[in-house]
Amino acid sequence: MSHTGISRPVDALGRIVIPAELRRALGIAEGDRLSLLLDGERIVLEKHGGDALEDLRRACERLLASGSLTAENAERVGRLARDLAALCDGSQVDEN
Repeated sequence: MSHTGISRPVDALGRIVIPAELRRALGIAEGDRLSLLLDGERIVLEKHGGDALEDLRRACERLLASGSLTAENAERVGRLARDLAALCDGSQVDEN
């Protein structure tokens, strides 16, 4: 676990703001669910497993909105979808 050096205050309602750079690094978007775990004296946040297809759809929407959905990125998404399908039906994933 790496320390970011970032600290945030807790407001009167017990909320904290997760900095945008951390949300981007972890792929956390508005509406995503986070699981809270207690680890001794620490609170650990984990991105909730949720619906993988919905996560993929939102990631593609973010790429499209940012202008980053290039033909190369679309091909990478397609390869990822094929690999996921192969894993689900027990096939060997093609490493190419």
